[in-house]
Amino acid sequence: MLMLLSAVTAGSIATLFCFQNINSRLDSLKEKEKEYSKFDKVKENVELYYVGKYDENALVDGAMKGYINALGDKWSLYLTPEEYSEVKQDMKNEYAGVGMTISYKSDTGAMVITGVGEGSPAAKAGIEKLDEVVEIDGVSVAKLKSNDILEEMRGKEGTTVKLKIRKASTGEVKDLSLTREKIKVQAVKTEMLGGSVGLVTISNFDSGVDEQFKTGVNALIKGGAKALIFDVRFNGGGSTASMIPALDMLLPQVKVFSMRDKSGQGQDFMSDKAEINLPMAVIVNEYSYSAAEYFAAVLQEYKKAEVVGEKTTGKCYAQELIGLPDGSGLYLSTKTFLTPKGVNLAEKGGITPDYIVEMPDKDMTNFSSLTKSQDAQLQKAYSVVSSEIKK
Repeated sequence: MLMLLSAVTAGSIATLFCFQNINSRLDSLKEKEKEYSKFDKVKENVELYYVGKYDENALVDGAMKGYINALGDKWSLYLTPEEYSEVKQDMKNEYAGVGMTISYKSDTGAMVITGVGEGSPAAKAGIEKLDEVVEIDGVSVAKLKSNDILEEMRGKEGTTVKLKIRKASTGEVKDLSLTREKIKVQAVKTEMLGGSVGLVTISNFDSGVDEQFKTGVNALIKGGAKALIFDVRFNGGGSTASMIPALDMLLPQVKVFSMRDKSGQGQDFMSDKAEINLPMAVIVNEYSYSAAEYFAAVLQEYKKAEVVGEKTTGKCYAQELIGLPDGSGLYLSTKTFLTPKGVNLAEKGGITPDYIVEMPDKDMTNFSSLTKSQDAQLQKAYSVVSSEIKK
């Protein structure tokens, strides 16, 4: 009898918990239903009463963008199918275009060509650094925003774009028709400065940068570099898969990266024993984001490099690219990262350089055309590492 009563009591308790769980879920479903019924009501009113024309897909995309924007996280984005495809391609450091970079010059309002890829369609057409873009496909650049100009330059491989180019050397305006090709971005560029100082300029930490970094740094050391400067100004970041191997080359066996998910679970990444033991400096500015900012912070924490330039923005979230069934996607902050000493760069307000060197507005605007002697931040970094070279 006692066993029977115990069984009945246990069954009653289990049933009670079961009903509580079901009720909790029903409450949650009712809340969800209330949320989505609001969306349906808005949609219904638009369909019944709105007098203008509209694109249903554009409305859905707009709603999704608004949902993600309302998170208040400037790093998280909703991407349309076209945007999602472009971002995936950009992360491979590949795109279809004409192989040149442009910069807006505030004093003249011109779009100045600041770089031309070797062997690119632009190079083959005779376009050179400091030439100006006047028109794209018959539209004056004065009527386009810089982002629109970038989009106009890119397109499907094999398609053409018509440009009016003003030559810097002669002032002559030329009409050119360029066929877009697949462009492979060289994100790491190296050169030897005077006094055995090697300069490594890193434009991003996207796919393939770790190999480019390794090749470039080893070539500089083999060529006689006794000190290294890493320039990560205007570097928008990238992936840990490229950044961690780069730091590994420079550091002894230490913790180089800590990442935590929403539940607090995460990983710590270690470097190996091999390290490059040379005087180093990292140049940063307010546009050194994410992996670039972290790269500088870690070297500063371990006193492997002096940081020169301006205070960075402060970013502590890592994003993941998530595909959705219709080809659209999310670029969503899914991890928090901390420096080896547990510092959250966002809470700290970014990295404070060891040597603060402000760049005048006019130099910032014309950054890509500055000579090395005009670049005060580079000159300071050079002075710092030069003084540490062992004679």
